[in-house]
Amino acid sequence: MTRKPNASQKISTPAKTQRGIKRKGRDDTTAQSSSDANGNAKKLKTSSGRPTSRVDQAPHGSQTQLQVQPPGPQTRKAKDVPKYIPDTAFYYEDGDVFATIGLNLFCVHIKTLLSAGGIFTVLLNSPLVRPSEEEIIFGLPCIPVYNISVREFRFLLAHLYRTAPVDRHLRNGTRWLFWESAVTLLKVAKVLDLEIIHQDVIKALKTLLPNTAERKSFRPTIAGLRNKNEEKMFSRTYPMQAIKLIHEYDLPAMLPMAYYHAAQLSIEDILTGVKDGDVLWKLDSDDVLRVIEGRENLKLARREDLFSWMPRRVAQGLIHSSCISEVGKSGRPCQSFLNELSNLYNQTGYLDLYPTALESFTPEEKHEYRDYLCGRCWREIQEMYAVCLQATWAKLPSYFGLQDWDAVTAAQDHANKAWDGRY
Repeated sequence: MTRKPNASQKISTPAKTQRGIKRKGRDDTTAQSSSDANGNAKKLKTSSGRPTSRVDQAPHGSQTQLQVQPPGPQTRKAKDVPKYIPDTAFYYEDGDVFATIGLNLFCVHIKTLLSAGGIFTVLLNSPLVRPSEEEIIFGLPCIPVYNISVREFRFLLAHLYRTAPVDRHLRNGTRWLFWESAVTLLKVAKVLDLEIIHQDVIKALKTLLPNTAERKSFRPTIAGLRNKNEEKMFSRTYPMQAIKLIHEYDLPAMLPMAYYHAAQLSIEDILTGVKDGDVLWKLDSDDVLRVIEGRENLKLARREDLFSWMPRRVAQGLIHSSCISEVGKSGRPCQSFLNELSNLYNQTGYLDLYPTALESFTPEEKHEYRDYLCGRCWREIQEMYAVCLQATWAKLPSYFGLQDWDAVTAAQDHANKAWDGRY
């Protein structure tokens, strides 16, 4: 259960909070003085005479602040006591550790933090590390988290607690990718040395930027897009964001697909970038050259690789018995339909104008093929198309002037060794 402190919440003494209850059980509070006229909360003393904490009551309508004094000399001045603000999203009543970023106070669980590994393992699971007097709040250990923002830490906790994981499987069989979380957690994993989180993000990003042909789809549902305008803007900006992330976090195995997505953009977007609010997403000069070159190669690949089955199939002139017994909407054998379709593709430039060399049949195309072909011919064409799609995938890195998939994967394996010291 998560407690979300609100503006009207009255905090009189720590003994009335979950943390205070634990403290009371240990220290046997014996005396307390009245609040002063300025609204300061009562001062607690233990049987040893040592102050346990101080809590300032926030003015009505403002965010609650906890003024916490860790165990220390009674002579410590009030102005030196830090004022913490309980986090509104991650402050658990049954938490067993505090984490602070500046004055923001998170009450979470040691087990959950340890599941992220990295720096949390060092801070919370090392026999050589023990919290000092200044690192105790309400009797619980308190760890400061440095070099990331409150927002970034919330993304990490949301992933660890699975309230908003970086990805998940949906009931309809598709994948759900939280792009903003993935981008944020790449940084957090690097700063806090969280290899487990890094691998979680890599696994999630592979739904959009696969490096193996086993992926049946690279179109996951993107979480957080609220309307069609945001979806359209995301489709224009994420390839550029992805390429930037790949260079920054050394993810070479994802670069071919990132280039592929960028090649689907308009020439204007590729050359001049895309402005999203106050942010201009733009490729650097080397990436622009590779994407432009790859874009033209992908157009050629549609005819020479992806649809190379069509002229072969038309030239064979195959007519099965089912072509006669299962006549489609045209009322003619399957071969006549394929001849007409091949001519139409050539006349309209369908095979030469688009860089979509990794796309399967669209639902509309599948519907048309099924309506005009017998079952046997349709199955044969799907099998030939799958073989051609696999051949196109194998050549994908070369379209952008990169080494083959084996070399790209080896480069990724080398980069991954940095996480476990095998560099």
